[in-house]
Amino acid sequence: MVKIEIYRFSILNKAKEQQVLNFYNEEEDLLNTMNDFCAYINKNIRDYIDSQGKYRTFTLDGVQKLNHNNRTISGYFDSSYTGEKGKLKDRATNEKIIDIKADNLVSKRFFFLIYIPKNSKYGYLIVKEKKIMV
Repeated sequence: MVKIEIYRFSILNKAKEQQVLNFYNEEEDLLNTMNDFCAYINKNIRDYIDSQGKYRTFTLDGVQKLNHNNRTISGYFDSSYTGEKGKLKDRATNEKIIDIKADNLVSKRFFFLIYIPKNSKYGYLIVKEKKIMV
């Protein structure tokens, strides 16, 4: 099963007015700001302890793709966490390849697409995740 989440976002100025996203603060294009942010999180892995005591990391899995003509940024989020034991097995033989220890990071990829239309007060973030249904 594939899970798709869509978020709509906007920017408000100090007067609580929505801004045109390709000209917010009367000069900046949010597409460029978001691309800079993606480049930053790709180089600077964010790590933290969640409310359940699991160590987690968040970054990008590779460099994002910027398309100025379509006004999109796409790539893959990489979210990793500890706390789950398990085994990695060979699909064909069901033989154990490696034990996954509770302190190993288990990583998941999530496709994302950021779309910021020209002359719009709204932008969109789409995140796609493959779910395993049992």
